[in-house]
Amino acid sequence: EKIQLSIIPNPFVETTEITFTIYDDTRVTAEIYDMQGRRVAILFEGDVVSGKTHTLVYKVPAVENQAMFLCVIRTSNAVRYEKILRMH
Repeated sequence: EKIQLSIIPNPFVETTEITFTIYDDTRVTAEIYDMQGRRVAILFEGDVVSGKTHTLVYKVPAVENQAMFLCVIRTSNAVRYEKILRMH
């Protein structure tokens, strides 16, 4: 597995921590999409070192009323995604 991904808590109320490890020296993009396919956040965009763990925090904007999101971690040769559920 080239990408390890953990999202805690999930479901969440206001904020959640997204932790990922990439097993490649590569460029990474971490994004959040709503269930209509619209990108609602870019959490990270940059180069990472193989084996280093990164932790990001996603806070839902007050105006966002969606309950389900998709977290997407993308490199040049791998994609990993996981659904995130927001509790209102």
